[in-house]
Amino acid sequence: MPLASLVFAALLVAAPDDEPVPLRVQRDVEVPMRDGAVLLTDLWLPPEEQLPAPAILVRSPYGRAYEQAFPASWVPQGYAVVVQAVRGRDGNDGDWMPWEHDLEDGHDAVAWVAAQPWCTGRVGMAGGSYLGHTQVLAAASDAPALACIAPFCPGSDGFSDVPFTGGILNLRLIGWLYACRGSMLDLSGEYPSSARDRNLARLPLADIDEAWAGMRSDIWQRWVRVESLADMPDLTVWDRLASAEHVPAGLHVGGLWDHESMATRRNFERFATRGVGHQALVFGPWPHSLDMSTRYADVDYGPDAAVDLMELQARWFARWLRDDDDEDGDADGAPFPRVQVFATGANRWLRLDDWPAADAAPRAFHVTADGLADAPPTDPATHAWTHDPERPSTARDKDFARTTRLWFAHDDPDALVLVTEPFEEPVLLTGPAELELTLASDAVDTDLFALLVEVDRRGRARALQRPSPLRVRFREGADRVVPLEPGTPHRVRWDLGIVAHEFAEGSRLGLALRSEWFPTYARNLGTLEPMATATEGVVQRNVLHAGGGHTSMLRLHEVPRARLDDG
Repeated sequence: MPLASLVFAALLVAAPDDEPVPLRVQRDVEVPMRDGAVLLTDLWLPPEEQLPAPAILVRSPYGRAYEQAFPASWVPQGYAVVVQAVRGRDGNDGDWMPWEHDLEDGHDAVAWVAAQPWCTGRVGMAGGSYLGHTQVLAAASDAPALACIAPFCPGSDGFSDVPFTGGILNLRLIGWLYACRGSMLDLSGEYPSSARDRNLARLPLADIDEAWAGMRSDIWQRWVRVESLADMPDLTVWDRLASAEHVPAGLHVGGLWDHESMATRRNFERFATRGVGHQALVFGPWPHSLDMSTRYADVDYGPDAAVDLMELQARWFARWLRDDDDEDGDADGAPFPRVQVFATGANRWLRLDDWPAADAAPRAFHVTADGLADAPPTDPATHAWTHDPERPSTARDKDFARTTRLWFAHDDPDALVLVTEPFEEPVLLTGPAELELTLASDAVDTDLFALLVEVDRRGRARALQRPSPLRVRFREGADRVVPLEPGTPHRVRWDLGIVAHEFAEGSRLGLALRSEWFPTYARNLGTLEPMATATEGVVQRNVLHAGGGHTSMLRLHEVPRARLDDG
């Protein structure tokens, strides 16, 4: 492990007023963890006369040199910036197993920063994706000096959002592991020539790392041997959060088209439930990169969709790290409303007191023989679809990267689309969105992928969000496997993430269901054989039951459209 450099190099960066501001960097500082591991860390400090200063900590697996934008942004505003590589990365001690050490290491890193003479003792954290996940973990670790976090598009729970979403392994992560194969993130080269979707169909799943990327990945081999959350207890944080005495203020920012969007909502709700530390939610029509273009795929959401997230963070850090007042803040002294959610369709922001809004009226849409209706069916009804794991579909835009139009028809035997009658007037529907279905299958397990759609006057269906997955064996909890009894109806509940959409007069709300979303997610073979070694599957015929004592419904919330004027 190299020794810390004791020499501060003078650098110049652009301040907000474009005046050069000198700052100093100390590289390769050795920060000890509780078990003796040492993590290399770079310190970026403002001029001596501005010290001590509040600190912003960034913890990254991508290499410290990759994160230069953080000191360039925050040091000129009077913050010390600490960029630390996570365990096992960029020359650090230990082996890197994503997220499994970041709760304890995050706690220790915060404590170390707060104790330094150049720090006021108040620490915030910044960053997105993995860098957001490290914030969530540190925030659940009961670190008293952690005053605030600002996670953008983070994960939070290893079995709910990443690397498993709804208990289903995300196959696309093999590409991420390939990009992280060195000590730093490498996006410069082309993926191997074998990197095609057909290689993601290789069984068993334990062979995909070599088939797709031509490499053996210890991380991939670890993941494919996880059969429930009980096999990876270090990747869930909620028990630790529930007992934490200190919860930092949290700015939770996510995007409608982000594959980790479920985590943004869960983080906000679970931290808010603790009642300690102010929590805010900002959710726009953005992808994982939080690209501030007003467009996603073939939809333009209008000029209001672009938000200056740096300015948003600046107000957040000023409030919770420096106690600056904000005249535009809410009644609790936060720098902006508690919840800001972009309402697609209207293409306007909703600024709310909570999620759901206090004046939101619950509204249920019941499955009937004809689709979805406000009232439950008087007679029993069933709807069926199939999943054949031997015939995965690959020639479709599963990520809605080019178009948000649905690619499957209403009569597709591998999918189910249920729609309401046309709305007689515009309707503003928001989450929380929850599905409660009665499902029977002729297999011992199957998957469910649900997404909400709008069907316009011409019958064209457009997705309003990414699909929400669930591996049905985990319907009673991610830590236990509960097989289906073939042919027997079972009650299944799961949430559909954040949605806010104004349906135009004459349009219809739709619910689309499938049991496969390949090649993004691993197929369900329907056998409960170990995922790492299973090679054969069975066709799964799934039947949705409604009426006759069976409940199948979609729950949403209707918000007064006058709320759009508050934006």
